[in-house]
Amino acid sequence: MFYDDAFGEELTELWNRNRTKTYYRLGIATKEQAEAMYRLADDIHRHLIEMTRMSHECIC
Repeated sequence: MFYDDAFGEELTELWNRNRTKTYYRLGIATKEQAEAMYRLADDIHRHLIEMTRMSHECIC
C-alpha cells in the first residue's frame, strides 16, 4: 500500500473542498501555488518510485 487510509481521506477532503472552485475557475492558482503543487507532486512521485524500487518501470 502506498499510503494509509487517513492520508487517502485527507486527499479526498482536499479534493472535495477545492473541486467547485477549480471547475468554475474561481480559485485559479497563483504562480507560487502552482509551483508548490508541482514540487509536491514531484516529491510524492520520487518517494513512491524509491519506496517501491520501481524506477526501471517509470517512463517519466
